[in-house]
Amino acid sequence: MPPESSSGSERLRIWLERGESGYWLRDAATGEAMRWNDGRVRVVKLAGSSYRADALQDDAFAPGRRLALVPEPDNEHDPNAVGVWDAERRLQAGYVPADVAEMEKNFGRGTQTKP
Repeated sequence: MPPESSSGSERLRIWLERGESGYWLRDAATGEAMRWNDGRVRVVKLAGSSYRADALQDDAFAPGRRLALVPEPDNEHDPNAVGVWDAERRLQAGYVPADVAEMEKNFGRGTQTKP
């Protein structure tokens, strides 16, 4: 199980809802629907999920459940790796895509601007 992480940034709580025409994002604080291109979030495909199909069937990954993004600086394949875990950090769903994780890390250092 990965260690706890602390962050000084304000968190945005989002709900994923299933509707007749697909999935929707909803701001948990206001209850208002969000657009997929809302500047406060980035929607990306989950890397490595094909290796964790059984874990993804767990209720911990049901729409509306919290997730934990866990940096893995000691990852032998990619020091920028960020794992995506359930809130209790017992099941891993996959990884933030490598290009996104690297860009976010560089953005945090002030060496790159977000598009």
